[in-house]
Amino acid sequence: MSTLIKILLGLIIVAGASVFGIYYYTFHAGDDTPLEQLVPNDAIAYADITHVRKAALNLATSEELKVYTEFAKIFGGATAAIAAGPSMQSATLPTPDWSQLATLGASFNRQVSVALLPPKSEFPSLPTPVLLAHFQGDSGDFDAALEEFTGSLNDQLPETEQVSWTTRDHEGETINILHFPNPNIAASGLDSQIAIPEFKPAYAIIGQRFYASINPDSLIDYLNTAQSMTVEQSMAMDTKFSRIRELPETQDSVFYLDFAKMMNSAVELVQSAAAQNPAASQVSIETVFKTLGLLEIESIYGSLGMFSGSNESVQGMFYKNPVGLIDLVPQNSDFATPSFVPDYAFNANNMAFDIGELILLIKDTALNSIPLATMVYAQGKMQADQMVGQDFEAFLRDAFTEELHYIYSFEKFEIPTDGSVPPPPISQCFVIGLSDGESFNTVLQRLLAPMALQGMGFQTETVGNYELNIVQGMPSKSGAEIGYAIADNRILVGVGSLDTTRSTLKLISGEGKGAYQADDVAEAIKELPEGGFAYTFSDIGKLAAFMSDTIKMAFEQDMGMDEEELRMLDAIDWEALQNLDLKILAKSYHTPGHIETRYRMVK
Repeated sequence: MSTLIKILLGLIIVAGASVFGIYYYTFHAGDDTPLEQLVPNDAIAYADITHVRKAALNLATSEELKVYTEFAKIFGGATAAIAAGPSMQSATLPTPDWSQLATLGASFNRQVSVALLPPKSEFPSLPTPVLLAHFQGDSGDFDAALEEFTGSLNDQLPETEQVSWTTRDHEGETINILHFPNPNIAASGLDSQIAIPEFKPAYAIIGQRFYASINPDSLIDYLNTAQSMTVEQSMAMDTKFSRIRELPETQDSVFYLDFAKMMNSAVELVQSAAAQNPAASQVSIETVFKTLGLLEIESIYGSLGMFSGSNESVQGMFYKNPVGLIDLVPQNSDFATPSFVPDYAFNANNMAFDIGELILLIKDTALNSIPLATMVYAQGKMQADQMVGQDFEAFLRDAFTEELHYIYSFEKFEIPTDGSVPPPPISQCFVIGLSDGESFNTVLQRLLAPMALQGMGFQTETVGNYELNIVQGMPSKSGAEIGYAIADNRILVGVGSLDTTRSTLKLISGEGKGAYQADDVAEAIKELPEGGFAYTFSDIGKLAAFMSDTIKMAFEQDMGMDEEELRMLDAIDWEALQNLDLKILAKSYHTPGHIETRYRMVK
């Protein structure tokens, strides 16, 4: 073997070893204990990013996710613009050194999670947040970098507003504590009877783990709990949480809420407050929750697959018995995608749902929880019976089908130069299925008749094969319109600009092709399992374009920013926001004990 070949082979081996070493250090070195094993099983909520460095890498390189970076820049610009306003002239807003924050973030190499632990007895209304992370690097370097970061902020703050660090020893470990000039500023304006814990963010680096909480006492309480806790006592072994980990989708990020524990805490809190307020004690909040079926929900969860390039995500809930709202969601349904959602709409929610049954459930909730409402309802029902010409409750049960749609779009938004109120930039359309459109319209005319006595009427406009009735004489300074139409055994109600309602009517009339029928969306639908009771369609590209147009215009025309402040807008990639081509399609399923929504990115 020649010397040159030996040198080349040696370089290849060294390069390969270096690449492997960098990869291992970046993604695999260090502690790999799942953080849910460090969270007690009485936690109320939990969320994590499974691999923070992979998520950061994907956020930095994905064109679809780049939009979030641009929105973060816009938020920073908005903060600066507010600071430039007259009402904020006396406030001091330091500019963070983002490169220093990036250096701090590089210390977290794997999982990062946040958990909400049960409230303490001295703070019965507030759960305690705890942040956990896998840490890699030198804790002394991290402490120094954090000190440098806060020091750079203090250099821009007056002495009375500066923050400072102290340390506290706990069983040989150092607790680092951040002090604010007013540690209870977050509690300002709240009822003085509500106990608010002091806000002194604290953290500790122990081995290859990072721990933090809202103050040192909360952090020490957690560390003491974790020290004596076994894996069997952790949330990882809780059956309500572990079944989420069994979901087949890629789990780059997971959210979990023990809804039953949250509702129990809410009932206790409301009952305690009602005991001190005679008026509030007339309403049984527990009965409200029970009638609506909220006490039957065990847990709510979400799982994202976007950080690793997957386009699969899910969210859902587990419940015990189908009561209240849950009972209104049909099982084993096969709800078809509607053909009348305009292709320019930003969002459309379409589901098999009976709006009449929902109204009756709200009625039952009120009567069960407020005893005094029974007499008022009896009188109101007599009037309603006369107006509809039949039993009002029977009318609600028979008039509607299991079909409910909510569609909205963004309209071009301009700030008037004459100081008038601009028309709303959102055009909304509600579509509700009817068992008999003609009979419903007859009843509707009776219900609308009193409007004429108030000087209001309707202007009729033919759209497609149907008539759109637009309310006239309504006292409104917002420029919003309200209109309705009966079309193909459906009632359409438009609010705001009526353009979306007009487009929907044209599609129902057979003019054009809807958003769900577009080739890319139709192909994504095929990837989802059959069945389901609901579809949701969102065009993130249209949202990004609308927000970039509106925010840029607001910055330039209404915020009073000078040339130097306007130059920061150059840092925002407006073209990326305008040209983003990303839609999200979702389909929902209901099986006994479980409601789930599956998401797909369409790009």
